[in-house]
Amino acid sequence: DCSGYSDGQATFNFYRLKSGDCLEVIDRKITDIESKDIQAVKITSQATINAGFNINYKGGNVIELKPGFDAKSGAIFTGKIEGCNNK
Repeated sequence: DCSGYSDGQATFNFYRLKSGDCLEVIDRKITDIESKDIQAVKITSQATINAGFNINYKGGNVIELKPGFDAKSGAIFTGKIEGCNNK
């Protein structure tokens, strides 16, 4: 565990994950600017994936693509329920 940070409006706590562990929840709302794997127990997304990028969502239990999610023509997107073993 790392000490918390507070900006006066919100407090953030940071935790070090063991190798192979996943975050509990990832909520993506940004435009991806590089190819990558996103792995969490639950993934929700309103992200835009632009042409030329390869994005893989690996959800332990849930992958939810919300209104606003967009994989542009020429993008490669995969979503699979697999991979998270938090104990």
